[in-house]
Amino acid sequence: MFCNRTKEFLSQKAIPFEERDVTRDPAALEELQKRRLMTTPVIFVDDEVVVGFDQKKLENLLGLLWGLKSRLPVFVNLLETNDISN
Repeated sequence: MFCNRTKEFLSQKAIPFEERDVTRDPAALEELQKRRLMTTPVIFVDDEVVVGFDQKKLENLLGLLWGLKSRLPVFVNLLETNDISN
């Protein structure tokens, strides 16, 4: 559920992102394990990490609060699971 909400939010805001499914991408899973994260989605905005869908934090990191334009270019990497519960 939260993975889909995150993708929908980023798409609606026209924020390009790289999507990596930890159930199909061993390197993505290893990245989560190295950081001791056991939940998805995990969103990397440049060097910042957002665990779960936190719209306000994402808006702040992307420069979208208070009607500001996004501070693009920004690197957004979404680690997710792609099962029916997400």
